[in-house]
Amino acid sequence: MVSKDDDAYKKVLDTAQKLAAKGEKVRGIPITDELYDLILFVTHSFVRPTTSELYSIRHQDVTVADNPRRLIVTIRDGKTSG
Repeated sequence: MVSKDDDAYKKVLDTAQKLAAKGEKVRGIPITDELYDLILFVTHSFVRPTTSELYSIRHQDVTVADNPRRLIVTIRDGKTSG
């Protein structure tokens, strides 16, 4: 186990929230709470942040399923898809 002080994942999430709250900008684009959400999604879905995976997901590729409640995300032309 990693101590809470050394948890890099927690530090990244905390920093994303702080930057959004301060209204910081990167290359003129404001950082928002969407960065925090994106970090959570990429980390917990194992989707790679590449043009062939994360940035190619469309609404039609996402289905909400029940029992248990979850998102089913279809990755087309990703590294591990057929």
